[in-house]
Amino acid sequence: MSRKNYRILQIDDDPKFHQQMRFMFGAHFEFEGVTNEDRLKDKIKIKQNFDLVLLDLVLDDTNEFKGLTLINSIRKTWPGIPIIVITQDKQPSTIAKAIRAGANYFLEKSAFDVEMWDELFLEAIEQKEEKEDLKTKLKKEQESKEDLKHQLEKEKEKNEYIEPEHNPFIGHSSRIQLLKRTLKIVADEPDVTVMITGETGVGKGVAARFLHANSAVRRDKPFQEINISSIPKDLVPSQLFGHKKGSFTGATDDQKGRLEMANHGIVFLDEIGELDLDNQVKLLNFLQDKTITPLGSDKTLKLDVQIVAATNKSLREEVKKGNFREDLFHRLQVFPIEIPPLRERREDLLPLLLHFTKSKEQDIYEQIEMDTLKFMIEQCLWTGNVRQLENTVKSMVLQQRILGVKKVNMSCLPLELFDNDIRATPIPSAFTKINSTQFDTPIPSTVQGTFKTLDEKHAFEKLEKIENALIKKNKKKKDVAVMLGYKTDDNLRYKVKIFLNDYPHLAEKFPTIQEAYHRLIKELNIEQSSSE
Repeated sequence: MSRKNYRILQIDDDPKFHQQMRFMFGAHFEFEGVTNEDRLKDKIKIKQNFDLVLLDLVLDDTNEFKGLTLINSIRKTWPGIPIIVITQDKQPSTIAKAIRAGANYFLEKSAFDVEMWDELFLEAIEQKEEKEDLKTKLKKEQESKEDLKHQLEKEKEKNEYIEPEHNPFIGHSSRIQLLKRTLKIVADEPDVTVMITGETGVGKGVAARFLHANSAVRRDKPFQEINISSIPKDLVPSQLFGHKKGSFTGATDDQKGRLEMANHGIVFLDEIGELDLDNQVKLLNFLQDKTITPLGSDKTLKLDVQIVAATNKSLREEVKKGNFREDLFHRLQVFPIEIPPLRERREDLLPLLLHFTKSKEQDIYEQIEMDTLKFMIEQCLWTGNVRQLENTVKSMVLQQRILGVKKVNMSCLPLELFDNDIRATPIPSAFTKINSTQFDTPIPSTVQGTFKTLDEKHAFEKLEKIENALIKKNKKKKDVAVMLGYKTDDNLRYKVKIFLNDYPHLAEKFPTIQEAYHRLIKELNIEQSSSE
């Protein structure tokens, strides 16, 4: 919608002021005017559409604030419409009455300023549109959630998951529960290639095994885990595709490749980001037709395997750097799944601890002192995620035996947990049902710099990307939105608004954002840095 399409309803008993407003702002806005309550009622009856209301408080010669009594009717007819009171009265009590009655802004006729008023009108309308867009988005999201809920309920069958016997996928948080439901559905699509991403130690391999266990087609077939980083690049073709005797020095026997060993099952390609470019071509060829030719053989074998890949790298960034083939990236990225780090789902700490401390021989959990348990859950950041937690449990059990103490206490914990660089500040107790959305997760002092929370660091990183993109695209916000994946400039503006509303002090670090979104900066009452 262009500015010329914005429609303003002006309610004022002064015909000259109507003319003045049309003359000054008619190039940008379409005005519809009424001079009294009866004329307003006519507009209300036919429910014409307007984007903004300009309201005078005094609509006759009585000097009574008749306009105040009209705000309620205006709100009922046009919910959410911004109302700007424009009047001669300067009294603070009058302003307070107007705001209490439901007005959004207050302007004095004697302080007429074309540029400032024009900007205020536009900002008021844009804010209204943002709220409407957000409401529409939330409605669509809710509908999508309901659709997903309905779909998931249909897929539940007996309402149970099958957990891998030795590596169950543990997590009570809403994010892990959603992940498990998603994997259960994907498991019914045995030919879909899955890409699992997440930090080191979050449980990417556990998620892959959960997928295998819940696949009706493949659960009784092989599961082959291949750690790409552990195989020398010269041996990757032999490991994946197999070889015939004598095909290279040291090939003393025929050997099946890991892909063939997994036929009819699942191949889990861990650390896929470590695969070199030459072998990426070979893997791409396999993914295209699911056929292999062992080294030294002239026979082609057709395989039926599902590929699940995993990485702790950003493959998009690796593609940009030229380290990863874009065509292979898209082949692997058919269904991407991201596992959140443990620090972002602290409600999973207790069930994970329960799992790791319970063994067939003894219940270690019962031997942990409460202070030690609370310290582990509330103050440790677990930068190594689930793997670090599991290793910590193993370490403290050994330390208990070495120290000869009856209870697992603070002295049994690894020293690294007491390092200030990897410790968090106290957070709400896990024993009172932690909701991860109720607090910001503290970040380690080595990382934080001037950041107090991970969310603030995240906001800074996102704003930094937007700043660089604005510079690269000469402040063309639509191009930046497409470049960064926000699709529209409205979505981009909304993201900038969210980040700066939460962390206004970050604005000074991004002069291009300040320039491109000067109205938004003004709206948020953020002081702009002076240009040199």
